[in-house]
Amino acid sequence: VEAGKAVRSTPKQNSKFFTKLAQDKGGEYAYRVLAYATRQSIFPANVDTHLLGHAVGDELFKQKGLAGMQFCTDDLRNACSHSIVVGGLISEGVSAINKMVEICKGAPGGRGAYRMCVHGLGHGVLAFTDYDMRRAVELCKPVANPPDYSNMEYVECIGGITMEMMAGVNDKQ
Repeated sequence: VEAGKAVRSTPKQNSKFFTKLAQDKGGEYAYRVLAYATRQSIFPANVDTHLLGHAVGDELFKQKGLAGMQFCTDDLRNACSHSIVVGGLISEGVSAINKMVEICKGAPGGRGAYRMCVHGLGHGVLAFTDYDMRRAVELCKPVANPPDYSNMEYVECIGGITMEMMAGVNDKQ
C-alpha cells in the first residue's frame, strides 16, 4: 500500500504525501488508499486520518467540484463530504448554504452520512466567518426549514460550529 510510505512521517509530511497522491493519481484514488490504510490499521494510533481525509477531500473538490461528493464514502468520519461542502461554501458563498445541504443528501452512507455532512458544514461555516460564532449561528438558520427532518440540519450545523469552536480543527488559535 502506498500509504505505508507515510506511516512514520510527521502530520505535515503525511498531508503532503496524500495531497501529492491526490494530485498525481486523483482525489478519488487517494481517498480510497487513505480509507483502506485506515481500515487496515496501517497508521499509528496518533495519526489523525480524519484531517488527512480533509486534505484529500480538498484536492478532490478542486478536481471535481461539488460532483466530487459521489466519490466520498463515510470512512474517516465523513472527512470527504466535509471538504466538498466546505469547498462549495467557500467558492459559492453563504447564499449557497441550502445548496450545500442538498449536496449533503448525496453523501454516500445513508442518513448518518447526511447528518455528518451537515455537521461538517457547521465546522466550515464557523471558519468561513473567521470564528465569529454569532454570525455563524445566523448562517445556519436558513437550513432549519425542511419539515421532513425536524430541524435536524440546524442542530447538526450548530453542533459543527460548537465542536469547531471547542476543538479548533481548522484554526487552533
